[in-house]
Amino acid sequence: MQTVCASGFTLARGIATDAAGNLFVTDEAAGKLYRIPKGCGAKQVVISTAQGSWFVTPRDVAIDANNNAIVSMMSADSNWATRGILYAYRRVYQLPLNSNGVWSGSFTMLAHNVADGQAYIGNVGYNNAADGLWGSRQNKFISRWSGASTSNGWSDWLTGAQEAALATPVADVIDIEPAWASCGALFFAASDNDRVYRCADINKPSTCVALCQTHTSSAGCDQVSAPWGVAVDCNCNIMVTSTGNNKITTYSKSSNYATASVSAALPTVPYSLVSAQVC
Repeated sequence: MQTVCASGFTLARGIATDAAGNLFVTDEAAGKLYRIPKGCGAKQVVISTAQGSWFVTPRDVAIDANNNAIVSMMSADSNWATRGILYAYRRVYQLPLNSNGVWSGSFTMLAHNVADGQAYIGNVGYNNAADGLWGSRQNKFISRWSGASTSNGWSDWLTGAQEAALATPVADVIDIEPAWASCGALFFAASDNDRVYRCADINKPSTCVALCQTHTSSAGCDQVSAPWGVAVDCNCNIMVTSTGNNKITTYSKSSNYATASVSAALPTVPYSLVSAQVC
């Protein structure tokens, strides 16, 4: 059964949950980050462009162990105009939240330079203090945050060369779900080749394999079509959204991900995905 938990967004993109089960949603077009209290309470604005002109077009959000919101965003940049590009994923902020889940007023910019390729992070994810913050970029890269500095803390985890060594080359990397501590794996979706991947060793990108069981269907491998979001529930089952057919494909941990089930078509395009269970 589908239930509307919150409405009134202009362009909802990213979604995350904190340890208490509260939801956080970015509204890219409205320039706002919302908090939806556990149980689908009334949404509240965490931060908006009106509070800081630097906070524009937020794309994705993750909540870390210290109750910080990590937000990636697109922003206009005149330096890119000569290349015919109006926007680029060029900023990632760390925003401390108070006990009510609202922005405390301070921030740290984790990536920001046009010359810094690490800044082009569209989607972010947080696992735990040990495995930390991850980001994915739409050009065959997954990056990991080392925290070494405020501008150069991102380092490539999956690069073009490592990607090429995989059995099935990865195209656009869209979203990731770092579930190493609880499930022993890192998961990510590749939009251009319609696959979701599981990486069995966090230090070895070569261990990434595609979860794809049905190769003959005209609807695509396990009906995964232009996947965007990935989430893992408390039992380590994997869910992936397909923007190409408005469906959600779920892989079962109990079968070692050998079986997949597909939902009926959803009424709207599912982009990001989150499991809001408190494990």
